[in-house]
Amino acid sequence: MIHPNGSESVLTAFPWAQLHAVRHCPCSDGKTRYCAVAAQPDTHFSVPARVQVTIKGRRRSVRGYLTTVSGAGRPEGYEFRPYEYGPSAGILPPWPPATWEEVSNG
Repeated sequence: MIHPNGSESVLTAFPWAQLHAVRHCPCSDGKTRYCAVAAQPDTHFSVPARVQVTIKGRRRSVRGYLTTVSGAGRPEGYEFRPYEYGPSAGILPPWPPATWEEVSNG
């Protein structure tokens, strides 16, 4: 399924459809990347995931989570949010917080 922000869900086929990855997933640095689901979540609001980032010729794995966005001045779909702690902290910048006007106007 392709979402309005360009992200595309990749689901497993058997035994039931589960989110496996997201193609063209927006990241906080403005680039889109393939985002692999790291574990099955206990909630739909934050799915553990990781992306690969190349820095100075080296590939680094950035841990974080997938979340769905609707409103807040951004097109609807999945976004990757990096964790702000741990070994991969600081590789990708944090997302800018949404203002109250963006949230209330949808």
